[in-house]
Amino acid sequence: MNGKENPSWYEWVEKSPLTKEEKLRLSEKETKEYLTINQARSMKIQDELDLHGLTKETAKKRIINFLKASKKAGLIKINIIFGKGIHSLNGNGILEEVVMQEIHNSSIIREFYTPKAKDGGSGALTVILKNSKIH
Repeated sequence: MNGKENPSWYEWVEKSPLTKEEKLRLSEKETKEYLTINQARSMKIQDELDLHGLTKETAKKRIINFLKASKKAGLIKINIIFGKGIHSLNGNGILEEVVMQEIHNSSIIREFYTPKAKDGGSGALTVILKNSKIH
């Protein structure tokens, strides 16, 4: 199973031979249950925001709106991609500072970390939002 000994619950449901309706019922049932923080960390990223090419001001607005919309939608794990600044005029990224400032100012974030390279590496942050399902 993709080289993983213990696939996540979501991977199991996705690959199972169940009908769409059965998968939906299982998903609805599962979402009513609690997750451990480790389960939340191992979830697939549910949505992402790509800030490449934006100004600081525009990026700040988009981050705030994305965090609010993600929380309202009940998402748990999201990604914010800001890039490394390689193509900036001076070669230094300006958006990481904006992202970090908004992350630290937000009251809806449980934790954040640098994701694996396939999810953006040092040019992104993975965010776990506060959620009553996580215990």
